[in-house]
Amino acid sequence: GDVARLDDASRWQRALDGSQFLPGLVGLNNVKRSDYANVVVHSLLRVKPFRDFFLLFDAEAAARANQAKMADKKRKRAAANASSARANAAPASSSSKGGHSSVLVARFGELCRKMWNAGNFKGHVSPLEFLLVVQERSQRRFRADSHSDPVEFLTWLLNTLHFDLTGGKPHKRKSIVTRCFQGEMEVTKIHDDDGDSDNGGDGDGDGDAKMAPVPANGGGGEKMEKRRVPFLMLGLDLPPTPL
Repeated sequence: GDVARLDDASRWQRALDGSQFLPGLVGLNNVKRSDYANVVVHSLLRVKPFRDFFLLFDAEAAARANQAKMADKKRKRAAANASSARANAAPASSSSKGGHSSVLVARFGELCRKMWNAGNFKGHVSPLEFLLVVQERSQRRFRADSHSDPVEFLTWLLNTLHFDLTGGKPHKRKSIVTRCFQGEMEVTKIHDDDGDSDNGGDGDGDGDAKMAPVPANGGGGEKMEKRRVPFLMLGLDLPPTPL
């Protein structure tokens, strides 16, 4: 209820130093050189469904549910194959590499809730805990004390959040990331009778492919293949200058 009315009911709040701030529009501390990450966080949390998901996300409850689900699967596998019961009975993993128990997901949700907390004592929030998890998870590719490309960080963050939210099965499951940010591109290939492709896209990625005859003016003996390819980031080739 409160989250659904958040955009309409937000009011200016007063910090301890007397300054005013609007929840959700607070600043993020620049931890040495973390401004590249701060702009990405601010941008993502302006997407309402994405923001609402992390405002309501209960990391501990999700971790317990994920562990219970994993344990149930292990019991079923052990019952179906008694000879491998010992191997299947290994404790369920709750590492940060998959599942709702991801530390990255939890820290991103905490940062989101801090930014939208109307009871903050000041009009800015520290992203340090989130950045430390990012640094560890990315194997120091993205650090708080070194500049990085915001687009590269955005790509990494969305893909990693999606990986964790789908339990390590990003190609088989949907998540709030794909529901908010995934697009779809139609790739067309024209094939000769011998299977050679005359033109079209690269055909990479998942998607449904359909073959259909090329119209009469396209030549005989050729078929057109259309494939829908999902994507999170799509590059745009710009023409050379001057435009």
